Amino acid sequence: MNGEVEVSLSDKPISNIQRGGVFGELLYFSQRLGPRTTTIQALGELTVIEIKSKALQVASPACQVSFQKAFMRVLINRLTEVNAKLAASR
Repeated sequence: MNGEVEVSLSDKPISNIQRGGVFGELLYFSQRLGPRTTTIQALGELTVIEIKSKALQVASPACQVSFQKAFMRVLINRLTEVNAKLAASR
């Protein structure tokens, strides 16, 4: 992603994702077909690359593992940030 987006939940901003970031990884891991849990809104000019989960499913095992590791790093970083915010608010 080249640009910046705002992430909101129930119409309340919860985070921004900067250049180089990713979104949609929760849907990839959960494989839910229901409604998305957050809204992503561009904060200016934005370029993204969409990677379909079906494309990853037919990719080589090494490619799949690389993407899964990258997505897990993103999730761990976000969880760490949320934990820090929660601890600071107490």
